[in-house]
Amino acid sequence: LVRPDGGWWRSPYYDEDGGHLERLENDSLRDYVKARPLAPGVGLAGNLWLEEDESYNAHRLAADPSLSELHWRSLQPIADDPDQAPDPRLPVFLKAGIGLAAGVPFNVRGFRGIVIYFARSGTHPKTLMGEHSYNALFLRSSADHIGAVCALAEPMRKVVVTKKTCLYKTLRRIVIKLEIALAFKQSATIGALKRTTSEQKNSTLPKDNRPSISRA
Repeated sequence: LVRPDGGWWRSPYYDEDGGHLERLENDSLRDYVKARPLAPGVGLAGNLWLEEDESYNAHRLAADPSLSELHWRSLQPIADDPDQAPDPRLPVFLKAGIGLAAGVPFNVRGFRGIVIYFARSGTHPKTLMGEHSYNALFLRSSADHIGAVCALAEPMRKVVVTKKTCLYKTLRRIVIKLEIALAFKQSATIGALKRTTSEQKNSTLPKDNRPSISRA
C-alpha cells in the first residue's frame, strides 16, 4: 500500500494542541514522520485494508444494505499490539488526540485502494454515522470519488506523455523536411553560382589572334 502525493488532507476546522500533526505534514521538520509503503496486515492502513477489503467484497457479493455502515476502529489497541510491526505514525495520531479510524476500500476498473478517515478519541459512534447513516454513506461515496480521481491520474499521465511524443515526432519530421528543402536550395544556389562564374571567365578570355592564311 503506497500513499500517493497529496493523499493526506486535514480539515481546516480541526485544531489540535501541541502541533503533533505537523510532524505528519511538514517535511521540513527534523522529526517529520514520512508515510512509508505498507504490506497488507502491517500498520494501520494494512490492518484496515485486510479487514475492510474482505468485508467490502462480501457485502458486494451479497448486496447487503449494511454496506453504508462504517467500522470505526480504536487506534490504541493497534499501537499496543505486540504482534504488530511498529508504525511510527500511530503514536503521533494518538498524541494529536486522534483515536478512531475507518477504512473505505474502492475498486475502479481494477485500480484498488483504501481511503482512511480519522476522528477524535471519544467521539460517539452516532455522531460519526450521522442520522440514518447519511454521514457514513457520504464518506463511502467520497471514497469512491477519491478512488476515481486516483484511478484517472495514471491514464491521464500516459495520455499526456503519448501526445507529447506524437507532437515531438511530428515536429521532428517537419524539421527534417525543412532541412532537406534548405539543403536542396543551397545546392541549387551553389550550382548557379558556379555556372555564372564559369561564364564570366569565358567572356574575359582574349580572342584568337592567330594569323589568317590566304591563297595567292
